[in-house]
Amino acid sequence: MGGTDIEKFIRSNHNFRESRLRSLYSNFDRQKQLNPEGFDANIIAWKHLLHDLLKSHQYHDSSLVSFPVINPNLSQYLSLPIYGRPLSLGTVLDELVSSFILIPYSEYSRVNQSYFDIISSNHSLLEYISPKHWIQWGLENFGLSSHFTSINSKGELYDERYISWEILTKLGNDLLKYVEQEEINNHGSYSSKLYDNQRLYDLVKKKEPKLSTLDFDIILIYFSRDLQKCKIKRVNEKVYIKFIMNEITDSDMGIIDLETSLFNIDKRNRSLKRKIEDIDQQIQELISNKKIKLDDVRDRLRHFLQLKKIFNQSLNKGISSYSELQLILIKINDSNQNIDIYQQLVTSNQILKQLNSRINFSDITDVKEELGQEFVKSDEISDRLNMELIVDDSSIEEELQELYREVEVRDDKDRESLNRDHAEVVNKLGALTIDATSLPKISTRTESDNEQGKQAVKVGGEPNKKVQLETT
Repeated sequence: MGGTDIEKFIRSNHNFRESRLRSLYSNFDRQKQLNPEGFDANIIAWKHLLHDLLKSHQYHDSSLVSFPVINPNLSQYLSLPIYGRPLSLGTVLDELVSSFILIPYSEYSRVNQSYFDIISSNHSLLEYISPKHWIQWGLENFGLSSHFTSINSKGELYDERYISWEILTKLGNDLLKYVEQEEINNHGSYSSKLYDNQRLYDLVKKKEPKLSTLDFDIILIYFSRDLQKCKIKRVNEKVYIKFIMNEITDSDMGIIDLETSLFNIDKRNRSLKRKIEDIDQQIQELISNKKIKLDDVRDRLRHFLQLKKIFNQSLNKGISSYSELQLILIKINDSNQNIDIYQQLVTSNQILKQLNSRINFSDITDVKEELGQEFVKSDEISDRLNMELIVDDSSIEEELQELYREVEVRDDKDRESLNRDHAEVVNKLGALTIDATSLPKISTRTESDNEQGKQAVKVGGEPNKKVQLETT
């Protein structure tokens, strides 16, 4: 990223507005005491910019999870016209390290304790490596300097690389899930938990193609020390990796070497197949080209055919070797599975022995006899209780007759009350009068309707007089 590009990159960050650039690029060290809020705001702004720069993969020699400050010079790289270099970059790095947002690679690669434990202790790195701890564990065992600072006495940055803890944990967890899924795809066989550094690196690069060897070294520390998901054993330049939390044995290393051989043979076989395919294509092109006479290309065709024969012979040997080694690996996995089954049988047998030892056969007979006796006693007790619960039927009959009499008396009272209410309603209806003149005239009534009306209503006296309804 050139000067113009980095300037655009910085100015596009919302934390680096024009109004804040002078403050961000000045020496704001004294603001920590004089203006803590402004100091914290500047630290947070630089934190976001450095993270964005790391994620963009545009800073030279930066990896997926870390970036250097020398070679290239980060301070010079971040310089802007008018404002120059950031004068408090060392302070920014120190503050981000003390809060575990950034971790110096030199410290991360040497510390023995899980960084999750260090961070959860809620102590800064400076406190964690205090002289008290030096006395307790000693310089060689712990492997840390007693004081970390990003700048020397001249105010210049030390040659260091800084790891983003946030990016490392996210990438590391994603890659671990990918490795665990690969184990599931191989049916959880014993050999699927064993790798060397090259095979594991090739595997995780399928998930993250931009992963560098430096990234892989950091991820491997994260797997083994921080997450405690695997064991590592270094022999010369080869690293043996076991995704089971027990020590790597000579047998494990033998299986890993066998898998490495299979991996290399398979890679070579694939390369030979591609070469044979290329030769076939070149032969086909020569034959299909009508402008070229076969006599003119006879030597070339002979050469291609000879190469193809040699490659085919080598490929056949490779396939045969691969099949033999693959069969051995299968048998090794079967043997490991047999060991697991045997150990499970032994454990189950011990459990059964412990459980069965608690029971005596003679005691079983005694217990069953005692249970039978208790059953008989229980039945006798129930029979006696049932006899005492029998009641006299005559008393029940008398009580039933009494209930009938109460119901009859209640019904008589209800009928008398109903008759009184009926008489009262009749009297009220008889007292009602209707004005005949107020009755509507209906022209559609038939003679029979009129006769029925006369029968229903008896009129006393002359027409247009009040009439009284006859009630029954």
